[in-house]
Amino acid sequence: DHRARMFLGMTYGYRAIANARAENVMSAALSAKTCYDQLSEVVKADPKLADAQFGLGIFHFIFGSVPKAAGVLAGLGGVKGDAQLGLREIENAATRGFYFRNDATLTLALLNIYYRDDFKTGEGALRQMAQKYPKNVAILYALGNAYLDEKQPEKAVEYLDKVTQMGNSDFRSITDFSYQRCGMAFFTQNNFGRAKTYLQKFLRRSDEKLLKAYGWYLLGVCFELEGARKDAVEAYNRALKSPNYGTPEDMVAHRRAKRLVATPLTANDKDAIRVLNNATASNY
Repeated sequence: DHRARMFLGMTYGYRAIANARAENVMSAALSAKTCYDQLSEVVKADPKLADAQFGLGIFHFIFGSVPKAAGVLAGLGGVKGDAQLGLREIENAATRGFYFRNDATLTLALLNIYYRDDFKTGEGALRQMAQKYPKNVAILYALGNAYLDEKQPEKAVEYLDKVTQMGNSDFRSITDFSYQRCGMAFFTQNNFGRAKTYLQKFLRRSDEKLLKAYGWYLLGVCFELEGARKDAVEAYNRALKSPNYGTPEDMVAHRRAKRLVATPLTANDKDAIRVLNNATASNY
């Protein structure tokens, strides 16, 4: 039963993700390899089963475009990277798939935005999905993130805030990161009061390691811009105690927080932050 084998393969894939989240690297690698093997057999046996190509496409794309990823399964063998093949497989699943068509469509939209640098096509696909599934927090979060990265913070808040209001506990990480990204969006708009509110909610709620340092750093800057130097220093110190790996933002937060603990922002620094925020938000 090729469909049953496909679901088995995808289940190994999800288990690989879960093990990776739990930082069980070897268990993640073994599950990922089993996923790849199962899906490869399905595609060979039934090339018309487009859904199976979705999982394979992700493998081929990641291992063909991210050098470090290729080394993860290198010792297990059999996984070859080919970014363009991966894109074609994901596109086929998005067009002809049945079970995983939505997953493939979402993935393809993000690849259009962040890999092909085609924001218009990716945004259009995400907006269609958001209209069709208005309570799907993953789609709303993806769209909000895309607008924030595209320097459109007002549009970003429109979608990210919906996620925080829904408070979907089944996808708590998405909800928590939406608070953080909302805080970033309001900070970019020089709305430091609202930025503080969302950043504080993220820092209180989230057990995530990612963006924790950056959240504390931004909160510290908000305090300092409002004249609360003591609270700012406390936030900077919390940033320095948070992990500084995983994202460029967290590494930047450590570097800047260390400096700001010793030396407060000058009046010129504060003006420069507001000016740069306006430029980032396209308020020239």
